[in-house]
Amino acid sequence: MRSAARLGFVAGVRASALQQMALTFDRGLGYSTLEVPKRGGGSRTVLRPVSELDHNLKLLRRGIDTLSSYSPPEWVHGFVPKRSIVTNAQAHLSKEIVLRLDLSAFFESIKKSAVREAMLRFGFSDDASTLISDCCCIHGSLPAGFSTSPTLSNMVFLPTDDALHEWAGSRTLTYTRYADDLTFSGTDITDDDCAEIARMLSSAGYAVNARKTRFMRRGGPQYVTGLYVGESDQPHVPRRMKRLLRQQAYYIAQYGYSEAQTRSSRQFTPYQLRGWINYMGTLHPELAARLRCAIFARLPQAPERPDPSDYWDDLLDELHIPDDF
Repeated sequence: MRSAARLGFVAGVRASALQQMALTFDRGLGYSTLEVPKRGGGSRTVLRPVSELDHNLKLLRRGIDTLSSYSPPEWVHGFVPKRSIVTNAQAHLSKEIVLRLDLSAFFESIKKSAVREAMLRFGFSDDASTLISDCCCIHGSLPAGFSTSPTLSNMVFLPTDDALHEWAGSRTLTYTRYADDLTFSGTDITDDDCAEIARMLSSAGYAVNARKTRFMRRGGPQYVTGLYVGESDQPHVPRRMKRLLRQQAYYIAQYGYSEAQTRSSRQFTPYQLRGWINYMGTLHPELAARLRCAIFARLPQAPERPDPSDYWDDLLDELHIPDDF
């Protein structure tokens, strides 16, 4: 069993320091709470740890990754080395129908008790499992904004991943998950199938965001984590995204960043522009390289850390491109 002392040694931070961090969080200290507006309305609560504790959380995540017996199944693509939105989309190329579901409040749905149980399941001792759950949960659940939350969410979700994969196989469907984005594809998916998936998720403590559920049939727009999957060769970045970024590059090259934002119908922070172009580079490296050459030198220096609205969950929100994008 991996003890708390061994976890601290491997992570490079003393177990006593982790215990102190857990006490600090339990008192409601050591982090700030931000309400981040969502693109479609409403807001998302994001917690930002102070820099020292954020550093300790990153070390703790490294220790968990090193010592845990968890091995991501092949159908899980979010927060897994050498997997990405591209590998996630590749599994659904040229299918008759693609069903995409989004989970509501994914992190917040994962309770502290479930985190502790998962740590025990993956080889940590009782004291280490308690320490991890105490350090990584706020108000009894995983918080959006903590660097440990993605890793722990994958570990906790494994039984549900396995159940969904087994069910999909029984229906001759392909299943993948990227964070809170679940995708099923095959020759036939019915409303009853969608209801059964929602029932399975509900029994595991998760809720489907019905507003973001999409049935996408061959011949129409089919997007998986923001990439078009209607052709058999590879996923593709949507044409309108490429046109939009080319327009941004032209304006910035001609007028500079500040003036470009007044001319464009859509405003981007420097961090967002870099992120979108790097995203496009996963499939179109030559075009991305030209855009970088054209505008990166003219962008204001990006902050060391992105704005709260640019956290991974908001980026995924942006990647859920509407049918008319």
